[in-house]
Amino acid sequence: MKTYLRYSVALLCLVLSWSCGTFDKGIRVGSKGATEHQLLGEIAAQLLEKANFKVVRRLGLGDTGLLHSTISSREVDLYPEDSLSAVTLTMREAASMDAAAAYERIRGEFARQYGMRVLPYLGASNQTSFVILKSLAQKEGIADLSTAAASKIQWQMGMSPDFAGRGDGQSALAVSYKLQQRFGAMTLSGAELYQALKDNQINIVAGGKSDGMANDPEFQKLEDDKHVFPPSNYFLIASEALFAERPGVEAALSRMTGKISTEELSRMVREIEVGKRDIPAVAKDFLARAAI
Repeated sequence: MKTYLRYSVALLCLVLSWSCGTFDKGIRVGSKGATEHQLLGEIAAQLLEKANFKVVRRLGLGDTGLLHSTISSREVDLYPEDSLSAVTLTMREAASMDAAAAYERIRGEFARQYGMRVLPYLGASNQTSFVILKSLAQKEGIADLSTAAASKIQWQMGMSPDFAGRGDGQSALAVSYKLQQRFGAMTLSGAELYQALKDNQINIVAGGKSDGMANDPEFQKLEDDKHVFPPSNYFLIASEALFAERPGVEAALSRMTGKISTEELSRMVREIEVGKRDIPAVAKDFLARAAI
């Protein structure tokens, strides 16, 4: 009878630990599909492994909405996010031009509404960036969005999925700059977006500052001279329960805080998309270089 009771209690503990997500299958690190998100997720995964945590990678899962739902259901424990997506796509609020205020708002609301902890900014920015061919910029004398709008060019836009998903993006261009756009904008990811620009399928890209190909010598970045597009900085989001279940996780992940510049992230993304290097290898090199 005592043996049966001990077995029953042990079985009950096992079932409860599974249902509460504490059974040690590893910390599930997820990410959106963009290369920079997968890379940041891989850096976080390798940091956790260096701290002797078992990790399950679920990188490249999908968009903001999907990642938010997976962490809510504990299918994923943590993932990288940018502040603009968090505010406009998850919280459905207007973006703030104040990066510090945006962070505090996100941190408070994600804790209150979703039971998630927002870790400090990693350092890199994914603020909206507009790019055209340098040859076109020189021919037409285009240096910023205002001169682009004043030109007689009919702009055929290509955009990242994040820009396409935000209702404020194209409307801001139309209202603040009155950029003359053709219908039928293309939505592409990563290197494909900039390759379409090189191939003249489009003549302007709405992407992000951390895009790997944004710094190609053939391209010209257009300044947002009216300061319409808000800052968007990267951070990690994790289930609050993770920190109670896994002491030491926050200390391991905090080593990323402020360590990844926009230029460094863009360069690493270019290594992956253009140089065809594996994401884990690029992440490993970064950790060694940054000594974290």
